[in-house]
Amino acid sequence: MANIIEKLTAEGTGEPAGWLNELVAQLWPNASIAVAKIIKDNVEPMFKDMLPGAALTRRHALSTLTDSSTLLSIGPLKTLHFQKLDLGHVPFKFSNVKVTKTERGGIALDLNVDWEGEYLVHFTNE
Repeated sequence: MANIIEKLTAEGTGEPAGWLNELVAQLWPNASIAVAKIIKDNVEPMFKDMLPGAALTRRHALSTLTDSSTLLSIGPLKTLHFQKLDLGHVPFKFSNVKVTKTERGGIALDLNVDWEGEYLVHFTNE
């Protein structure tokens, strides 16, 4: 194992990571579904916490707001969620990969992630 770490960390400059990009391209049809689910699972709760009206109960909102049209305009945002999230057919690409040793004898990867894909995102508040 030490020999592999020595080889990986011997170069001081970044590498193109062709083998990693080939692997990601092979895995992309399934990986894109998993990444979309991770985004959905992490971002939707943020909608509820951060969007206007998300933290207001109806009673609190009615006591705070005097104009009922304002309440109607902010209320639906608390149910906002992804209806469709598709990352498309173009996979992420990695470049400028630098491998360094860690203090515990492992390795750390420092790399650039590029993505020139076409995505499709639909939201709904139903």
